[in-house]
Amino acid sequence: MNTSDIPYILNGGTKKYDFKKVRGIREQQIKDLISILEKTIDKHVVVFGHANLISQSGRSALNFNGDLVQKIFTSFNNKDSGQLKNELSGDFGVNVRYNFTDTGISTISNYICGHMHYEKYYKVNGINHIILNCSALMGKKHGLTTDYNKKWDRRYNEISELAGYFININPDKMLLQIFGYGAATRFVSFEI
Repeated sequence: MNTSDIPYILNGGTKKYDFKKVRGIREQQIKDLISILEKTIDKHVVVFGHANLISQSGRSALNFNGDLVQKIFTSFNNKDSGQLKNELSGDFGVNVRYNFTDTGISTISNYICGHMHYEKYYKVNGINHIILNCSALMGKKHGLTTDYNKKWDRRYNEISELAGYFININPDKMLLQIFGYGAATRFVSFEI
Protein backbone atom coordinates (compact mmCIF):
# COMPACT_ATOMS: atom_id res chain seq x y z
CA MET A 1 0.00 0.00 0.00
CA ASN A 2 1.24 3.43 -0.88
CA THR A 3 0.41 5.33 2.29
CA SER A 4 1.89 8.48 0.76
CA ASP A 5 -0.83 8.61 -1.89
CA ILE A 6 -0.98 12.39 -1.70
CA PRO A 7 -1.84 14.60 -4.68
CA TYR A 8 0.65 17.24 -5.75
CA ILE A 9 -1.48 20.38 -5.79
CA LEU A 10 -0.17 23.93 -5.68
CA ASN A 11 -2.12 26.73 -4.05
CA GLY A 12 -0.57 30.00 -5.12
CA GLY A 13 2.91 28.46 -5.36
CA THR A 14 2.83 26.46 -2.12
CA LYS A 15 1.98 22.79 -1.82
CA LYS A 16 -1.50 22.01 -0.52
CA TYR A 17 -0.15 18.89 1.26
CA ASP A 18 3.22 18.53 2.97
CA PHE A 19 4.50 15.14 1.76
CA LYS A 20 6.68 14.67 4.85
CA LYS A 21 3.78 15.14 7.26
CA VAL A 22 0.64 14.00 5.45
CA ARG A 23 -0.09 10.33 4.83
CA GLY A 24 -3.15 8.95 3.16
CA ILE A 25 -4.70 6.61 0.63
CA ARG A 26 -7.01 7.86 -2.11
CA GLU A 27 -10.09 6.26 -3.63
CA GLN A 28 -8.41 4.87 -6.76
CA GLN A 29 -5.90 2.86 -4.71
CA ILE A 30 -8.76 1.58 -2.53
CA LYS A 31 -10.67 0.53 -5.68
CA ASP A 32 -7.56 -1.26 -6.95
CA LEU A 33 -7.15 -3.06 -3.62
CA ILE A 34 -10.80 -4.16 -3.68
CA SER A 35 -10.48 -5.37 -7.27
CA ILE A 36 -7.42 -7.48 -6.40
CA LEU A 37 -9.01 -8.91 -3.25
CA GLU A 38 -12.27 -9.77 -5.05
CA LYS A 39 -10.21 -11.99 -7.39
CA THR A 40 -8.20 -13.58 -4.56
CA ILE A 41 -9.53 -17.09 -4.02
CA ASP A 42 -8.26 -19.55 -1.40
CA LYS A 43 -5.10 -17.56 -0.59
CA HIS A 44 -3.35 -16.50 2.60
CA VAL A 45 -2.64 -12.79 2.12
CA VAL A 46 0.10 -10.63 3.64
CA VAL A 47 -0.07 -6.91 2.79
CA PHE A 48 2.94 -4.59 2.78
CA GLY A 49 2.78 -0.81 3.08
CA HIS A 50 4.95 2.16 3.91
CA ALA A 51 3.28 3.46 7.09
CA ASN A 52 0.94 1.96 9.66
CA LEU A 53 -2.74 2.18 8.74
CA ILE A 54 -4.24 2.12 12.21
CA SER A 55 -3.18 2.42 15.81
CA GLN A 56 -3.35 -0.33 18.40
CA SER A 57 -6.74 1.04 19.48
CA GLY A 58 -8.07 0.70 15.92
CA ARG A 59 -8.09 4.41 15.06
CA SER A 60 -6.67 5.64 11.77
CA ALA A 61 -2.92 6.25 11.95
CA LEU A 62 -2.98 7.98 8.56
CA ASN A 63 -4.27 11.48 8.01
CA PHE A 64 -6.72 10.04 5.48
CA ASN A 65 -8.44 6.65 5.12
CA GLY A 66 -6.24 4.24 7.07
CA ASP A 67 -9.32 3.10 8.98
CA LEU A 68 -11.15 2.46 5.69
CA VAL A 69 -8.41 0.13 4.48
CA GLN A 70 -8.62 -1.76 7.80
CA LYS A 71 -12.40 -2.06 7.21
CA ILE A 72 -11.68 -3.55 3.79
CA PHE A 73 -9.29 -6.08 5.35
CA THR A 74 -11.89 -7.03 7.99
CA SER A 75 -14.69 -7.26 5.41
CA PHE A 76 -12.47 -9.47 3.24
CA ASN A 77 -11.81 -11.82 6.17
CA ASN A 78 -15.55 -11.87 7.03
CA LYS A 79 -16.56 -12.56 3.38
CA ASP A 80 -18.81 -9.48 3.39
CA SER A 81 -20.19 -7.35 0.60
CA GLY A 82 -21.29 -3.75 0.85
CA GLN A 83 -20.39 -0.12 0.38
CA LEU A 84 -17.58 1.83 1.97
CA LYS A 85 -17.66 5.60 2.18
CA ASN A 86 -16.31 8.39 4.29
CA GLU A 87 -17.59 11.87 5.02
CA LEU A 88 -14.82 13.56 3.04
CA SER A 89 -15.15 15.07 -0.40
CA GLY A 90 -12.50 16.13 -2.88
CA ASP A 91 -8.99 14.69 -2.74
CA PHE A 92 -9.67 11.97 -0.14
CA GLY A 93 -13.37 11.25 -0.55
CA VAL A 94 -14.22 7.55 -0.85
CA ASN A 95 -17.42 5.87 -2.03
CA VAL A 96 -16.84 2.30 -3.25
CA ARG A 97 -18.61 -1.05 -3.37
CA TYR A 98 -17.04 -4.42 -2.62
CA ASN A 99 -18.04 -8.09 -2.71
CA PHE A 100 -15.80 -10.62 -0.98
CA THR A 101 -18.40 -13.42 -0.80
CA ASP A 102 -16.64 -15.62 -3.40
CA THR A 103 -13.08 -15.59 -2.05
CA GLY A 104 -13.12 -19.08 -0.56
CA ILE A 105 -10.86 -19.54 2.48
CA SER A 106 -8.82 -16.41 1.72
CA THR A 107 -7.79 -14.27 4.68
CA ILE A 108 -5.51 -11.33 5.33
CA SER A 109 -3.37 -12.25 8.33
CA ASN A 110 -0.66 -9.57 8.47
CA TYR A 111 0.00 -5.98 7.46
CA ILE A 112 3.73 -5.10 7.51
CA CYS A 113 5.15 -1.59 7.33
CA GLY A 114 7.95 0.67 8.50
CA HIS A 115 7.96 4.50 8.57
CA MET A 116 7.81 4.98 12.34
CA HIS A 117 11.50 4.17 13.12
CA TYR A 118 10.65 1.71 15.87
CA GLU A 119 9.25 -1.79 16.23
CA LYS A 120 5.76 -2.60 17.41
CA TYR A 121 3.36 -5.51 16.98
CA TYR A 122 -0.37 -5.53 17.68
CA LYS A 123 -3.50 -7.28 16.48
CA VAL A 124 -6.72 -5.53 15.45
CA ASN A 125 -9.75 -7.54 14.33
CA GLY A 126 -7.63 -10.67 13.92
CA ILE A 127 -5.01 -8.99 11.70
CA ASN A 128 -1.42 -8.60 12.90
CA HIS A 129 -0.05 -5.12 12.35
CA ILE A 130 3.73 -5.29 12.27
CA ILE A 131 5.81 -2.09 12.34
CA LEU A 132 9.51 -2.60 11.57
CA ASN A 133 12.38 -0.21 12.30
CA CYS A 134 13.90 -0.17 8.75
CA SER A 135 15.63 3.09 9.53
CA ALA A 136 18.66 5.10 8.61
CA LEU A 137 21.19 5.79 11.33
CA MET A 138 19.50 7.62 14.18
CA GLY A 139 21.77 7.53 17.23
CA LYS A 140 21.50 9.09 20.67
CA LYS A 141 22.74 12.45 19.43
CA HIS A 142 20.59 12.65 16.29
CA GLY A 143 17.95 15.35 16.68
CA LEU A 144 15.09 13.39 15.13
CA THR A 145 15.81 10.00 16.67
CA THR A 146 13.16 7.88 18.38
CA ASP A 147 13.46 6.45 21.89
CA TYR A 148 13.66 3.01 20.24
CA ASN A 149 16.78 3.97 18.28
CA LYS A 150 18.38 5.81 21.21
CA LYS A 151 18.38 2.51 23.13
CA TRP A 152 20.44 0.89 20.37
CA ASP A 153 23.17 3.56 20.73
CA ARG A 154 23.65 3.38 16.96
CA ARG A 155 27.08 4.26 15.54
CA TYR A 156 28.68 4.57 12.11
CA ASN A 157 30.72 1.61 10.86
CA GLU A 158 29.25 -0.73 13.49
CA ILE A 159 26.47 -3.30 13.10
CA SER A 160 24.10 -0.93 14.92
CA GLU A 161 24.40 1.52 12.00
CA LEU A 162 22.10 -0.76 9.99
CA ALA A 163 18.48 -1.73 10.60
CA GLY A 164 16.78 -4.21 8.36
CA TYR A 165 14.89 -7.47 8.07
CA PHE A 166 14.54 -10.66 6.10
CA ILE A 167 10.99 -11.96 5.90
CA ASN A 168 10.28 -15.64 5.35
CA ILE A 169 6.86 -17.16 4.82
CA ASN A 170 6.82 -20.80 5.84
CA PRO A 171 3.70 -22.34 4.23
CA ASP A 172 4.23 -25.74 5.90
CA LYS A 173 4.05 -24.25 9.40
CA MET A 174 1.75 -21.35 8.37
CA LEU A 175 4.21 -18.86 9.84
CA LEU A 176 5.55 -15.49 8.81
CA GLN A 177 9.07 -15.27 10.21
CA ILE A 178 11.02 -12.02 10.55
CA PHE A 179 14.79 -12.07 11.01
CA GLY A 180 16.25 -8.70 11.98
CA TYR A 181 19.80 -7.39 11.74
CA GLY A 182 21.49 -4.29 13.09
CA ALA A 183 19.15 -2.18 15.22
CA ALA A 184 16.34 -4.72 15.00
CA THR A 185 14.87 -7.60 16.97
CA ARG A 186 16.69 -10.74 15.87
CA PHE A 187 13.64 -13.00 15.41
CA VAL A 188 9.87 -12.87 15.71
CA SER A 189 7.13 -14.92 14.05
CA PHE A 190 3.41 -14.60 13.39
CA GLU A 191 0.69 -16.97 12.19
CA ILE A 192 -0.61 -16.64 8.65
